[in-house]
Amino acid sequence: MVKALPSSALFGKEFVPQAIIDRPLSFFADKLHLSVFKGHDDLDEYEAAAVEVGDGMIIELKHQSGYPNDTTTIYLPYGIDDLAKITLVISVIVQEFGIPRGWITWQRADDPSL
Repeated sequence: MVKALPSSALFGKEFVPQAIIDRPLSFFADKLHLSVFKGHDDLDEYEAAAVEVGDGMIIELKHQSGYPNDTTTIYLPYGIDDLAKITLVISVIVQEFGIPRGWITWQRADDPSL
C-alpha cells in the first residue's frame, strides 16, 4: 500500500539515501498523488515527498538540486542498516510503486561502503 503523507511526517526523523531511480520526482507525484515540498539541508536545496509504504514504513522521495536531472532518491529511515533488509525494502517499494526494477540506477547493494 502506498499512501501520500504531509511533509510534517518527516519532521524529527532521519533518513538515509538507499536507491536512485531514473525518473523525476514529478513522475511519482503525478502517479502516486504526492504533495511535493521544497526545502534545504546541509548539502543543497531539494524537493521531496513523504510516503508511507508496506506495513507503515515512512520513506522520503527526494531530488537534491545538485543531483542529475530526472532522478529521484529513495531515503529509508535511519537505523535500517542491514544490506539484505535494505535490498528487500527497495524491492517492495519498486513493486508497490508499479515501476520496472531497471529504473533503479543505483542502490546500496551496489556499493555498501558509501
